[in-house]
This record gives sequence, structure tokens and C-alpha cells, in this order.
Amino acid sequence: MIEFILTQMKAGKTFGAMIVWGIRTLVNVDHSNPVWGNAAKLFNHRVEVAKYHSIDRNGIITDLATLQQILSGVTVNSETIMTAKAAIDRLQDHSCMRIQHLNTFHLDEALKNKKQGSVLSSVQELKFA
Repeated sequence: MIEFILTQMKAGKTFGAMIVWGIRTLVNVDHSNPVWGNAAKLFNHRVEVAKYHSIDRNGIITDLATLQQILSGVTVNSETIMTAKAAIDRLQDHSCMRIQHLNTFHLDEALKNKKQGSVLSSVQELKFA
């Protein structure tokens, strides 16, 4: 496959065109194919996990190393899809709790500042604390 890609690029195909060719090839390969079946399975499983993170869960996790680590655990074994999705759920739930904690609104503090006639600083307004 690598030799084919290099030959095509020497003949004028762009790297991007070869990426698209590779994706289309893997998407259309039967998973029982003895040569490309496992590559197609692996590709489809990782796409499913990436879609789950980005679309289904709105992609809150932005740490590239963490996302790469999750995807590296996805194999041709279908069970690894559920394991990766569960890891994404745990990380996102933790991220959401941390974001909510940082953005806590304290009504008593806002009222106290209003009674004292003070104007909230822009930092206090952003943090709602």
C-alpha cells in the first residue's frame, strides 16, 4: 500500500488525494477480507469512537494526548469501542463538574456587593464569585 501511494504521488497525486483514496478504500473493504479486513475494522472502530466524542458528546475533551491514548486502545475487537466510549464519558463528566465548580454563581456575594454600592470587577463578573 505504501509503495502504491508513493508511486501515485510521484505521478502527480497530492498527499490529500491519497488520504481520501485510503479512507474510501478502507470504508469499502469487507471486514472478512484476509488482506485488508482488519485494517478496515480498525479504521471503522476508531471513526466510531471519534464520532462519539466529537458529535454525540460534543467534544469537551481537548487534550490531544488523552484523546490519542483513548483511540490507541481501540482495536479490531468490538469490545474496545465500548471501553473507549466509557473512558470518554468519565473524562467528560469530570470535565463538566470541574467547569461547573469554577463558574459557580454566589447570589449572596453579588447581593453583598450591590448593597455596598460596589461595582463587580470584570474578573468577578466572569467567575460569578
